[in-house]
Amino acid sequence: MRYAGALLAITLVVPVWAWADEEPEIRFFYPVVTRRPVIERELELSFFRASSREGTQSQLSGALEWPITPWWQVEIEMPFVFQNPTDAPSTAGPGDLELQNKFLLWKSVQHLALLSAGFEVRMPSGSERRGLGGEFSIEPFVTGGIALGPFDVLAAVAYEWNLNNVRGPREQKVTGDLAVGWPVSRWFTPFLELNTATMIQGQEGEDAIKLRGRTQIYLTPGFNVRPLPGVKIKWVTEITQLKELNYFVDEQRKGPYRVWHHQHLLRMIDGGTEMTDIVHYQPPLGILGGIVNSLFLQKTLKDIFDYRFAGIEQRFGKFS
Repeated sequence: MRYAGALLAITLVVPVWAWADEEPEIRFFYPVVTRRPVIERELELSFFRASSREGTQSQLSGALEWPITPWWQVEIEMPFVFQNPTDAPSTAGPGDLELQNKFLLWKSVQHLALLSAGFEVRMPSGSERRGLGGEFSIEPFVTGGIALGPFDVLAAVAYEWNLNNVRGPREQKVTGDLAVGWPVSRWFTPFLELNTATMIQGQEGEDAIKLRGRTQIYLTPGFNVRPLPGVKIKWVTEITQLKELNYFVDEQRKGPYRVWHHQHLLRMIDGGTEMTDIVHYQPPLGILGGIVNSLFLQKTLKDIFDYRFAGIEQRFGKFS
């Protein structure tokens, strides 16, 4: 079953107050799934939309990350869920509240490395009957990051226990994540993320039996874009069509647009290869999205293609 999604994630970064023994900050890029080991103060707003044959689901979330000390951070996230199934009435309401504690275990300014651990608790504040949540779980995790040459590497592993009062075995799941980013400039960082999930134990049922003990693997390319100081946007696309030496197509899965369809056309000509880009996109949030697009998304898109054009000329030379 294929899902098409879109996510608008804007992170407002507020500098943490100075500590008496403060060391230089180590910051990494923002992957989609992989947890970051950084202790920081942030407000994150996100919008996610998924579509399938069963209907559509949209989720608007707000998360606050707050450092209690230089080595202890608390995060609280509250989603609001909109369900629009094809064969049932639409529902909307709060989802499951997530509370996270993260502790900095090790920091090396010399090697630009961090190691953190913590746990996340999901509270069943959403209605299970209405399909808005209802999961009670705890998930301890370890996450680390290091700068290796021009690349940032993040990795995390977690074990989730479902604590709902259900018949039979409760679901247990192991996740492992790896993300590599290349900060080519202060405002643009492409990254590639590998995410795995293995169900160790779960409810009896056809789907659970098929997945139990098997590892699901997801490989996702994406971008971090900083259109304004203190604001970051996560952007993830998937290559959906490919014909070698002719064209390929990427479509947005998570990012600042409601619809993103990008065709890369390649044509052999005398002395080189002609590259043509055809982009169809639609900003989210109706009129408000159109205003945001006019203010900075459109300019950011132009800057990205200008940067790529200059990089291609620098690598292969100007065509004459």
